[in-house]
Amino acid sequence: LLLGVTDPEEKRKTFPRLYPLGLGVISVAPIQMARAFAVFANQGREVSPIAILQVEDRNGKIFLDPEKELRLQQKRKGSSIQLISPQTAYVMTSLLEKTVQSGTLAYASGYGTKFTYTDSSGKKYTIPAAGKTGTTQNWADAWTVGYTPYYTTAVWFGFDRPGNSLGVTQTGATIAGPVWANYMREVHRGLPMKDFVRPSTGLIDVTVCAKSGLLPTPYCNEGTVTLTFLEGTQPQQYCDIHDAGGQYTQKALDIMKQDTIHIDDSELQNKLKMPTLNLDSLPSAKPANTPSNTTNGQGDTPSNPVNQEYNPLLD
Repeated sequence: LLLGVTDPEEKRKTFPRLYPLGLGVISVAPIQMARAFAVFANQGREVSPIAILQVEDRNGKIFLDPEKELRLQQKRKGSSIQLISPQTAYVMTSLLEKTVQSGTLAYASGYGTKFTYTDSSGKKYTIPAAGKTGTTQNWADAWTVGYTPYYTTAVWFGFDRPGNSLGVTQTGATIAGPVWANYMREVHRGLPMKDFVRPSTGLIDVTVCAKSGLLPTPYCNEGTVTLTFLEGTQPQQYCDIHDAGGQYTQKALDIMKQDTIHIDDSELQNKLKMPTLNLDSLPSAKPANTPSNTTNGQGDTPSNPVNQEYNPLLD
């Protein structure tokens, strides 16, 4: 539905029943990706893109009004226009905002500062943005799709012939990201401040350990981040991968081993230059403060972009 695919036969052909479907085994057009992401910005409601708003004759009389017809069609659909809940849409937006603030779009967007403007009174404001980059196998396709409360834009780099490589390191973040950020900077000039609409109910902000995603304890020394959850889905357990000495617990080591060549505990401890842990001797992880559900939602503060290497593509 997010992509605008409604015909059963088209669904069957477009979405094969394969396990890696969620990783990207189907072909999607940029307009479909823009439409899907626009649903998040539109509080979960359907978005139907149109190329022509109105057609006038030589005297300025409107004789075709596609936008008006679209609005009437949407009105007739009633509640079915709500594809996902406003709460789910906002959670997705809050996650994708972090891509711009401190993720793969941070460098291209100047950590979001490219969308900072000055109003007529001299006051500065930053229009929030959210997005996602993507790169297919062998660097064949480079994507960036992102949105603000005003506009959604999809940028794709690739060849008409499938499989041709753009070249090593030609990723969504390095080539599509700067184009997206520079374009979005220009189309928002002169627009007033506008924020994403947050539903008044059904959401909760919780500060969690940046490493485990669980409630932080005094021993979490790798930072915390504030995330938005659907109410009732927020973590209830406290972090279990940091111990009293700020080291990793055995559970954390077990997780790390899953991503490495199989080696025994002593080799892993030596590789990480960490002492052997005796979990029985550790004190209980009692939090200093109860996590608040009324935070500012900003999360970690990104590093200073001034120290980043100069990239002429980002000017």
